[in-house]
Amino acid sequence: MAEDLTKPLLGTKKKAWLAARFAVLSLAGLLISIFFLVHPGGGAVDAPEALDESPAVRVRRVEALLATPLSEAAAGDLRTTLPGAPAGDETVQFSGYVRISETKHMFYLLVLAAEDPASKPLAWWSNGGPGCSGLLGYATEHGPYRPMRDSTLSAFPYSWNNAANMLYVESPVGVGYSYTTDETGEDLKSGDQSVAKDNYDVLVGFFQRHPHFATSDLYLTSESYGGHYVPTLAQYIVDHDTTGMNLVGLAVGNPYTDPLENMRGMVGAYWGRSMIPFPLYHAWDDECTGSTIDAAKCETMGLAMFEYVGGDAWIDYYGLDYGYCSDHAADAADAGGRRLSSGRRALYDTAADGLYGYDACTGDYTDHYFNRADVKAALGVPESIEWQTCSGSVKYATEDDFMEEVWNSLLDAGLRMMIFSGDDDSVCGPIGTQSWLYKLLNVSADNDWRGWTYDDPRVGDDQLGGYRVIFGHGTRKITFVTAHHAGHMVPAYQPSKGYEVFSRFIADEWG
Repeated sequence: MAEDLTKPLLGTKKKAWLAARFAVLSLAGLLISIFFLVHPGGGAVDAPEALDESPAVRVRRVEALLATPLSEAAAGDLRTTLPGAPAGDETVQFSGYVRISETKHMFYLLVLAAEDPASKPLAWWSNGGPGCSGLLGYATEHGPYRPMRDSTLSAFPYSWNNAANMLYVESPVGVGYSYTTDETGEDLKSGDQSVAKDNYDVLVGFFQRHPHFATSDLYLTSESYGGHYVPTLAQYIVDHDTTGMNLVGLAVGNPYTDPLENMRGMVGAYWGRSMIPFPLYHAWDDECTGSTIDAAKCETMGLAMFEYVGGDAWIDYYGLDYGYCSDHAADAADAGGRRLSSGRRALYDTAADGLYGYDACTGDYTDHYFNRADVKAALGVPESIEWQTCSGSVKYATEDDFMEEVWNSLLDAGLRMMIFSGDDDSVCGPIGTQSWLYKLLNVSADNDWRGWTYDDPRVGDDQLGGYRVIFGHGTRKITFVTAHHAGHMVPAYQPSKGYEVFSRFIADEWG
């Protein structure tokens, strides 16, 4: 029986210290919105001509793809070509609202699999935060397009809809296009358990609108604070579902799971890159990794580390080896002449992934794009809603810091589970993730740590993609996969590796 790490820690001074004082230092996924603090800007461009077909013809075409009739609600959510999409684009998308209460209206965007969607599984995706939009994943990580500087959409070859039907959800209510009509503010108060139920209700409502997916294999995927969203939603489905959802597995990238191990991952990332001096690291290792700690002393050392590393002025904590975008780089996307929000947003080095490396200001292009009136109209969104990358209105209770107990419970559910980690991240880095996994589960003797390879069209076949190991045995196991040189948002920093990680998981090739 694996040691239950969670219960002995919940009442300790370490818990209170991390929740109240050191969360800012650890950057433990709770402040992920810092990465995406952007303002809209830029001029709209004309959309290309859509496919020349009537709504009825379009519905029949999609019904043929799915080999089943669409419900009236699904037919109403079927969208034409989005503004700025590539000419002749045939990506099939649905979007709209699932009403889960009298006041809560949850936005979803479904992208059908590029080939044979009727036989492909359904992958649910929501970004972390808590409070960041699931459309960030769609636009900046693994959707069919990337927003460009001129407000067009560029086709993205590493889209995850090459492997699955992708369901993007904006959760909790108050995030992105999801909205509430409750004027008391109560709907905007949420936490892990209430959001798990809301996300479950969204799935129930989605399957009512799209009954052809009700029996599909279902995967739950996310990243960062998705380390809470995904396991709690999975647990809710396991414990409470009466509709017959076919939950097969879950995958979370760089998950926020345990604030203590998160801090271990952050400091380990700094030390491994020689960003902090030897005496400070070893003082921290001696004082702050045992069963008891001096909170004030560890906080002081944490502040000292930030001074050495450079604070928030110079370092992309989500991808330590990547640079930054200056204000002038996005001026072309700021027709109103407004400056961007501090000019300190992370830039993916285009050399890191060739032609499809991250643009310096993709976050800004995304923010502008989803606030265009014609885009809102195309997606079926009220024009009055202001889209934000991460919501400032959601009031999220974050007292449930430790998630090992939930993961341990899910081991008995027979689900396929994968945690993947970009090894360039310090916010929820793989060193901390490894630490809690090793404590929760033993490494399988016949599936020890080993590299995985992929074919890179730029430099050749059999390139190192990262490493993988299986924790546990039999059906009680979690597969851990790293993506080399990827940051916190793996498919954004390293799209091809991100796609390899996801597609092999869907195909059950990781073991």
